Amino acid sequence: MPINFDLKQHLNPIFVETGTHDGHGVIAAMEAGFKRIISVELSPARHLYASLRRPVLDGIVDGRVSLVCGDSAIFLSSFIRVVDVPCTFWLDAHAASYFAPGVDSISDNPVPRELNAMRHGIPGQKHTVIIDDIQNAGPEEILMKAFSLLSRDFIVDKQGSIWIVRI
Repeated sequence: MPINFDLKQHLNPIFVETGTHDGHGVIAAMEAGFKRIISVELSPARHLYASLRRPVLDGIVDGRVSLVCGDSAIFLSSFIRVVDVPCTFWLDAHAASYFAPGVDSISDNPVPRELNAMRHGIPGQKHTVIIDDIQNAGPEEILMKAFSLLSRDFIVDKQGSIWIVRI
């Protein structure tokens, strides 16, 4: 879905998005000035469609953009263990039920699994986690517990349906 949010305020060397959809987030990250952009999409059809969009394709060709087709929690659990620079993570808080057969939009919300996968990151990294469609992510107390596992010193900035978490 389109990112209607000023990403320039949250620049880090790497932007990681879960849920590529049509590639709007990739394009927004490119326009904001991120040097490296990684987007993970569960649906092979959405992954292919996004990779063929002209601005996204240009980013792939110049090496700035990487699209990954697969489970975002599995990707994040590996990525967070090796990344050595601060990242901005854009987590989209709704399941891809309409694009991935067998995925239930309510019980298969990816954000709790993604946050759990990220808790084994390299200590001391200062990441920014932006969660869109927060109303779909689960009870607030569960999210706060997940943030506390990422960092003892986390700050949550609630902006309507978007939460910005600095860990």
